[in-house]
Amino acid sequence: MLIKITKGNYGYNNGRIVRAKTPSDKPFEVDDAEAARLIEELKIAKAVDKLPVDGKLSAEEKTPDTDPNDSADGDAVGDDDVDEENDAPIYSEEMSNAELQAIAKDYGIPVPNRANKSELIAALDNFFGSAPTLRS
Repeated sequence: MLIKITKGNYGYNNGRIVRAKTPSDKPFEVDDAEAARLIEELKIAKAVDKLPVDGKLSAEEKTPDTDPNDSADGDAVGDDDVDEENDAPIYSEEMSNAELQAIAKDYGIPVPNRANKSELIAALDNFFGSAPTLRS
């Protein structure tokens, strides 16, 4: 099924590597079960009938179906939580381990399930390089 992410980020696995899909990305194909999970359960995507002939999305397709004041749920990084310049999420030591784990998962960053906060931040820092954080 062809879907478009409307809110947050989705870690799309193309069989070789996991890539973050965001509302600014073109629609992409996933199996029906995963589409149902993203659309109905997580409410971060919408079904798309087909790609436009010219490959460009209409204004309606570019606009998320969600309220812009809504924040992303704990499973995905919200649009407001991404540093546009570096295309990296903004994270901090004040975030919970679960929130940091979710960012790592969204970007396909391998971290142990039982990683502590400093290990998670180190893995994120290593992956994103000099991406800014909200550290105090």
